[in-house]
Amino acid sequence: MVLNLGKSENENFDVGVFSGAYPAFPPGSFFLFLKLILKSQRAQEVDALRNEIEEYRLRCASEAQKIKDDVEAKVRNLDIMEREAIDALKV
Repeated sequence: MVLNLGKSENENFDVGVFSGAYPAFPPGSFFLFLKLILKSQRAQEVDALRNEIEEYRLRCASEAQKIKDDVEAKVRNLDIMEREAIDALKV
């Protein structure tokens, strides 16, 4: 795999298959390697935040559904009570 760092074609680095060892960069490219590490860490942080947001969204959706179900149950109970009251007044 060739890593394009946005430089000229001569400055692209072949990182090969990552097998647990550090990719071989030319001398003086420590900061480029550090930049790649930081981007990877930032991507992991973004993924963790996405997962946290998704979990929060699911909890909120679940709570909203529970509230909706409770309101619908109360509406049904009020409808029943209203019909019973009307029937009681007719007698």
